[in-house]
Amino acid sequence: MSNRYFYFVHNEELRIAEKDVLVWRGKPKNLNVKEVLSIPGTDDCIVLLDLYQAEALHTKNLLRCDPGGHINWESGFPLSTLHGINRNDHECYGRVRIENNMVIATSLSGFADYFEIETGKIIKSEFVK
Repeated sequence: MSNRYFYFVHNEELRIAEKDVLVWRGKPKNLNVKEVLSIPGTDDCIVLLDLYQAEALHTKNLLRCDPGGHINWESGFPLSTLHGINRNDHECYGRVRIENNMVIATSLSGFADYFEIETGKIIKSEFVK
């Protein structure tokens, strides 16, 4: 499967198009969308929601969505304590990238978390601050 859909952010909404036709638009979890990345070899995308809105609501802001705007997963739970730093179950992220078939996101608490791209489970964490 290849990327037959085009994902982009417009007016803080996720927009999904197939060729030149808009097939879905909206705000997953009713939060502003800050970044979207197409997942190579799939029709899905990684969505980064506004971290300040998510933090205020104690909810996660890193998602995998399908072309219909449905959430396939939300980021997994971080280890509660790592390097002596307590982490929240709803860890929020400010940056995201895809590398070597993993999603890598940098958290507000200074960690780079590595996620399985298929499940959203954290497989590794590094303190980077």
